[in-house]
Amino acid sequence: MKLSVLEPGSKGGCSRHERETVVTSTVQKQCIMGMNAGFFDVITGACLGNVISDGRFVQAEKEGIQNVNFGLKKDGNMIFGYLSHDEVVKPTVPYRQLVSGVIWLLRNGKVYINESKMIEMDDADDAGLMNDFINEVSARVAVGHDKDGRLILAQVDGKSNVIGVSLWEFAYFLQRQGIINAINLDGGGSATTVANTTVTGYPSDYCFPGSIFRCARSVTTILCV
Repeated sequence: MKLSVLEPGSKGGCSRHERETVVTSTVQKQCIMGMNAGFFDVITGACLGNVISDGRFVQAEKEGIQNVNFGLKKDGNMIFGYLSHDEVVKPTVPYRQLVSGVIWLLRNGKVYINESKMIEMDDADDAGLMNDFINEVSARVAVGHDKDGRLILAQVDGKSNVIGVSLWEFAYFLQRQGIINAINLDGGGSATTVANTTVTGYPSDYCFPGSIFRCARSVTTILCV
């Protein structure tokens, strides 16, 4: 089974600052399963972080910014961790897939949130915002692997500051399931998992103001199986 990082809608979606629902983006490759992936600018729609899709370089994070990454190399190896700008644009072994998250939840079987927080904060002024992001209950999404090297896609439903899990709770839950490495992807209202074009979770965004119904949010990059 093959996994791809896909841009929103179609190739070039990131450069066009497009946003699409996960269901729409899964049509590109007739994905059996799809899950939202990278973070994005909610004002401009720009994809954030590193993105490589099916061996095609899409974008690299600005130099000096550190966010944790998940990727697949062309030799078949999975990578979880931090990459310099040069490691993304001039890798020793080319990447087949690459996407950035925020906070390395589990590293080699151990919860790595505090260490990851210190790496990913731009400066001390970010500490409060980062702590709020880590501690608030919300819908959460992660990609990881278990001791047998099996890829794991995980989502917990919720609504920011109402119901769901903090990143601490998410990390310890994944650890109890035997996950070895895992990074946090875009959660909250973006959290969407799709199986055969059907949304399997419960979105937290209302379809429109005053609606009693909830709809999946338009997002940017997705993981496609």
